[in-house]
Amino acid sequence: MGQAARGEVAGARWSLRLGVDPNEPSRSGFRHENLGQTPLTAAAQFGHVEVARLVLSKGDDPNIPNSPQLVGDGANWTALDWALQAKQPAVGDLLRQRGGVENRRR
Repeated sequence: MGQAARGEVAGARWSLRLGVDPNEPSRSGFRHENLGQTPLTAAAQFGHVEVARLVLSKGDDPNIPNSPQLVGDGANWTALDWALQAKQPAVGDLLRQRGGVENRRR
């Protein structure tokens, strides 16, 4: 769901209506910039509060990490980890309100 990384609320809403799993890590992405990330971790990294709010409303767990297959920086980060690393305080606040925690692996 590349719309989450690009902040496209309408596109993200449409993808969710079509049955895209909001907890599924991406297997592709434009230039693979969000490869392995869930829609929520991608929205958090790029500071898209409205997309994050939409994804959370569809049953997304804020503590599901991105794909464990990633290695190095970003491996197994939660959405809150991504928001903090990318200096996205508005998304970080939303995630904390919804029970998001840091996994302390950063």
